[in-house]
Amino acid sequence: VCVCELDLSCCNALIDNGTTFSEMKNLRSLKLDHLLIEDYNMEVLLSSTKRLLHLSVHGCSKLEVSVLTKAKAINSHLELLDLDVRDAFMDVPLSSIRDAFPTLLKLNNRCTAMGTSRIKQHQQNYQWRVGAKDRNSTGSNKRKRGESLNARESRVVGSASMSLNCCSLQLTGFSKADCTAQEMFGCKTCHIEFDRFVCMTCSKVCHTALGHKVFSIGYGPGYCDCCILSKCMC
Repeated sequence: VCVCELDLSCCNALIDNGTTFSEMKNLRSLKLDHLLIEDYNMEVLLSSTKRLLHLSVHGCSKLEVSVLTKAKAINSHLELLDLDVRDAFMDVPLSSIRDAFPTLLKLNNRCTAMGTSRIKQHQQNYQWRVGAKDRNSTGSNKRKRGESLNARESRVVGSASMSLNCCSLQLTGFSKADCTAQEMFGCKTCHIEFDRFVCMTCSKVCHTALGHKVFSIGYGPGYCDCCILSKCMC
């Protein structure tokens, strides 16, 4: 089984029984909040994973934060977008973490300079595509009964000559704040539905282009789940 999203918060019994972190190479999102995790386990995990984007070790008081910066020096593939080290053992300053992970959009639940810039870009792109007036009107942009996906996209984008060329996760990070509002699509082929969605770009590149059964959900805040629940190619 390929595990891409895992929440082990407060599950210290699993750590005591020898959870094998070396087998979690495909993780995209990992929460280890309030675990008594040791530096060695974290070193094994971060040295092997090449896809991790979201890591939370909030409240891991036994974990030295310097382990994270050392792991980045060893594993150049580690490109975190969201990191939470609050209440971990801070043996290095936050500036060292920012230097080690320049891709961070959020650190300790606060936007970095890049994160602020990216979310503004996301909002501008989104409002440009759908139009501020349409965005604020109630239900005016929801797909009409019987309307095809292509017809709905053409109506939403209109005469726009610019659209996102990457997964919106690269702009919003793992935030669900109102500022992350965007077009939302589901994929029956990948079973992405029920409070999950993919962004407009992924719906085209990663799903529709492969013949998947894609459908429009509407608009709303959140982050694209394509890289977690599917094979994102954006």
